[in-house]
Amino acid sequence: MYFTIVITAILVNIDALFAGVALGINEKINLLYISVCAAIGFAMCLFAVFLSEILEIIFPFDLAIAGGILLILIGLRNIYILSKKDETKLKKSLLANYIAVGFSVGTDMTVAALSLSLILGQTLAIPIIFGLGQFMFVSLGIVLTNLKFFKFLKKYAWFSGAMLVVLGFVRLLN
Repeated sequence: MYFTIVITAILVNIDALFAGVALGINEKINLLYISVCAAIGFAMCLFAVFLSEILEIIFPFDLAIAGGILLILIGLRNIYILSKKDETKLKKSLLANYIAVGFSVGTDMTVAALSLSLILGQTLAIPIIFGLGQFMFVSLGIVLTNLKFFKFLKKYAWFSGAMLVVLGFVRLLN
């Protein structure tokens, strides 16, 4: 059972790695913000586990579409703010970016948690492992942007928004 949960957590959190890279281009690692991001994913999964049957009625649409649209909007907003050269507004919106990424990546996690809870039964291991996975993958993405290989991206701050837009379109096409 735990093997299935861990493998699923890795698969649904790959998006969190790329979102972490996108966030890390313009920001330094902030454990509080990453924790908020992961807590949102955890809460969404917890909700899915405990209300798995009701979720099918409440969310009859594909949650991946909502997550993709949210990523595109975050990316376009960041590109717009950077085009205005308004660094203070960008810094003020950091927490909002993490919250939005938490919800966006959390949509995939919610659907996977719903599926697993219907297959494996309701267990707290699902949201805990999924939330930890989101925390680790977002953190890893931010750490990667500080490696020498990715340092050049920091010169192109708009690339962060562009990555989120591309990630959003990828999610919409899947």
